[in-house]
Amino acid sequence: MSIRTLPIESLMDLSQALAQQEPCNLQLQTSVLSPYALTLPRGFALSGKDRRSCILSFCNGDGVGLTADNRIENLTLMATPAARAIYTQTGLEDMGSITLRDLAVTGQVSLIVRSGTRRLDLVVDKLHIAACDCRRYSEQPQKYGVNVYQGALTVYNFNGDPGSVVRASLTDVTAGERQAPVIGSGVFVSGFGDNGGWVELEQLTTSRSAATWSPMVRMSPPLPSKAARSTRSTSGGRCWRTASVPTRSWSARMAPHP
Repeated sequence: MSIRTLPIESLMDLSQALAQQEPCNLQLQTSVLSPYALTLPRGFALSGKDRRSCILSFCNGDGVGLTADNRIENLTLMATPAARAIYTQTGLEDMGSITLRDLAVTGQVSLIVRSGTRRLDLVVDKLHIAACDCRRYSEQPQKYGVNVYQGALTVYNFNGDPGSVVRASLTDVTAGERQAPVIGSGVFVSGFGDNGGWVELEQLTTSRSAATWSPMVRMSPPLPSKAARSTRSTSGGRCWRTASVPTRSWSARMAPHP
């Protein structure tokens, strides 16, 4: 369904547009600085006219909160590295489809489903996270005496309901730079437990950034054997395809390309 596009020239324009009842695409025409976090209502989209010149910055904490059927694309988003630049809000049973495409981000991209949410279809494509420190977040899987840090990109089904499913496609994801890696995990994907809270990962690809980085994968604990997977090279990175990542944690750290 197409929605109308509203040009955004200032923080006042952005605040007024977010208060409207009808979903629309909020297209930044220039850079905007916000002193507070913003929330996209159901069905709203946020984009930039030009990713290089349209920067949405947050100076006091988190950035953009997502609800349901949201899209963010062609934009630079900047929060402090220890804050969440993009994050999901809780409480909706059906979050519909969320798409993040062609984004440059500072801060964590935190896509966590919690109690009450049973469905999310997620697409992430062409995402670069320049800097992130995600060690402070408390939701960390624990197994065999090991805790796993969340990642610069985190996809986590934290709802133990057997009927709760996140379906995800994560492509062309990069994090950090050669002399400035992200702190914590690079890419983190996890379900809740052995009996519910599923993540069905259609594909995950990480490719070389401008600094010629590619991924070094660490799994803690390893994926169960029943989750079919294969690995192949793609543009200097790697591609992981899996029919299902039912319960275990999966994390990747970015390492210098040889």
